[in-house]
Amino acid sequence: MAPEAIKKLFQKFVRADDAGKINITDTGLGLYVAKQIVEGLGGKIRAESDGKDQGSRFIVEFPRSDKPVDIAANHQIEAYTRKDLKK
Repeated sequence: MAPEAIKKLFQKFVRADDAGKINITDTGLGLYVAKQIVEGLGGKIRAESDGKDQGSRFIVEFPRSDKPVDIAANHQIEAYTRKDLKK
């Protein structure tokens, strides 16, 4: 991803320049909403890339807390691919 694109990514209704080639129904709100949630929880989110067509990394950071966090053992993280959504 080009450095100019990364600067704009987390703005409302912004999409990468060539995003229309992949998904024409995208709204450009996903990363904006993610940023609002992460920052609302006291964290930071950013994107990094080694350049166009080199892939991208999205990093989410939250501050450490001295309080222990109780995470129930039955919680699951679900992930879907486009292939799953076509079913």
